[in-house]
Amino acid sequence: MIRPNAPAPRGMTLLELLVVVAIIGLLIAVLLPAVQNAREAARRARCINNLRQMGMAIHNYVSVHDALPSGRPRRVVPEDLRTGRSVFVAILPFIDAIPTCNAYNFSLFPTVVANATAEMARPGILVCPSDSATFAPQPGGPYSRFPDPDPLAGEWPVMLTSYSPIYGTLQYGWEARPDPSYDPRGQINGCFNDIQRIRIADVTDGLSNTAFMSERALSRVNAGLYDVAGRWVQTIGTSTLSYAMLPPNFALRQSSPTPHYSVLQGSASSLHPGGVNVLLGDGSVRFPRETIDCWAIDPDKFSVAGASTAPDGYISVPPRRVWQALGTRSGGEMVDLP
Repeated sequence: MIRPNAPAPRGMTLLELLVVVAIIGLLIAVLLPAVQNAREAARRARCINNLRQMGMAIHNYVSVHDALPSGRPRRVVPEDLRTGRSVFVAILPFIDAIPTCNAYNFSLFPTVVANATAEMARPGILVCPSDSATFAPQPGGPYSRFPDPDPLAGEWPVMLTSYSPIYGTLQYGWEARPDPSYDPRGQINGCFNDIQRIRIADVTDGLSNTAFMSERALSRVNAGLYDVAGRWVQTIGTSTLSYAMLPPNFALRQSSPTPHYSVLQGSASSLHPGGVNVLLGDGSVRFPRETIDCWAIDPDKFSVAGASTAPDGYISVPPRRVWQALGTRSGGEMVDLP
């Protein structure tokens, strides 16, 4: 029986409901950044591990071939289509990617249709977990399977990598030079470039003072562009090589597209805030801040302020700063990174 004087059940008032909602919102506001920071820390740790594994692969390659993998193999004759394969293709046997290596035809140009299966089987180690543009195939644009023609409808897909071997401090034109070792002023000064036999002994700055590889945030530097950088199988242009001319993340602070987009694509950048992961020659990975000591950059041309180019192509630049010193193999500089 219900007593006549029993109080009726009381629900929540509107004020109490608003208080509860406010408390829940406050908890979300407090916890969400912590969750995001934890996820970013995990992604950065995976990125660092990727670079370390590639550092080990490069040294294993050296132990077999007595030289670093060539950054940009040169053609012996114009008809030789073996030119242009990347460092990543060279180290496939050393990153537990034997099936991909077996699918790749080393006697052909890296972009031909015959090598499409190998390209689509890109190893996961080549992907930074923060760089979403590298997760899935991307439109390759016209002539993406050169010298094979484009399909009748659509375009060939390509696979990208978030990492980039460092060519040196400047992009020094190579197509017009018949001799692959021609470097009269020492401007091809990184570890992965046209000079086909760079040994560890040639890295006289010391492996701990020399950068082998950096990140590139393709989700940003390729945004709005049809000619994408970062294609993992080849090294023509800025496909996989980068240059230590612009400071880290300089490209991320520019509007896109720009007439100088290829210069920005060829610079180090990262989606990990504040700096960029860099693989050093000794196999360690450091995180130089984007404020690292670097050349002053002309804001209109995206080139070194005060630089000049001679008729023979030699580029006169100011003394190298810390970031540029990292990009050279034999500049005589000591680099002290935190």
